Amino acid sequence: IIPNVQSSVELFPNPATNSIKVTFSLPSSVSNAEIIIFNSVGQVMKTNYVSINQTGKHTQQIDISHFPGGAYFLFLKSTNSYFRNKTFIKSEN
Repeated sequence: IIPNVQSSVELFPNPATNSIKVTFSLPSSVSNAEIIIFNSVGQVMKTNYVSINQTGKHTQQIDISHFPGGAYFLFLKSTNSYFRNKTFIKSEN
């Protein structure tokens, strides 16, 4: 079992059309993170690698314009195996 730590993840806008803004904060002991987006059947649609050099909030803008409309699941995974799960909707363009 992977522990879920006190972290925050915010997605905007939701539903989205062309891109989604991911804002997150993680414990100070984290130096790297991955943002992984899965579709509703579990296929990885995108992976973003993030280097974290300081504590506090971090923001990533992710292009989802090529995704078909539907529900997606975003996971934030750090080098210390912490994660957070968020769901968002991709609207048709």
